[in-house]
Amino acid sequence: MDCAKGLTLSVEVDGRTLQLHTDTPDKLEFVSSAAAVKDSIACGTIPKLAVDILYRPTSPGATTGEPLRVEFIEN
Repeated sequence: MDCAKGLTLSVEVDGRTLQLHTDTPDKLEFVSSAAAVKDSIACGTIPKLAVDILYRPTSPGATTGEPLRVEFIEN
């Protein structure tokens, strides 16, 4: 999770790395049902966890879309 110039999430899906970016990280909703993520999450490297991400696709470019909601789930 890179917090420079907004917030960029790098997520591995089917062996590919997708990047999701938002210029307004304060509007991004984080939810967790995973014991590994309880109270808060910080910028930087996050241990590999299963996630469910709701995002808005963007025009072709450097990122796949804008994340709206990130839910950390138990494997």
